[in-house]
Amino acid sequence: MIQAHEFVAEARQMLQAARSSEIRRRTAASRAYYGCYHLFLAYAKARGYAFSKDDRKGMHEHLLQALPDYLEDDDDLIQMFKDLETLKTLRRDCDYRLAENIPYESVAFAVERAEHIVALMTEA
Repeated sequence: MIQAHEFVAEARQMLQAARSSEIRRRTAASRAYYGCYHLFLAYAKARGYAFSKDDRKGMHEHLLQALPDYLEDDDDLIQMFKDLETLKTLRRDCDYRLAENIPYESVAFAVERAEHIVALMTEA
């Protein structure tokens, strides 16, 4: 079974070749987001979160809207949540705004933030 942190590790590996490959930049950003999404999903589920299929929002948006209720006024968690929102925006741009260039620096920063999230969320 795959673990959430493996998405982020894959993003780091893709980043090595991403300077010269836009598709790798886009894919690395996506993997970084999904790794963090799954970490936060597991975190919220462990605290009672459940997705309602009747909700008109998608699963990702539903989780992002529900997460603030589970952050326990923890400054690190609040910052990681903000990073998750940033990662989601970049992932959306990478997947849907094909005419726009995705700078390497944006993806490198996203992967660094994702690695930071993995480190903090897996040490607890």
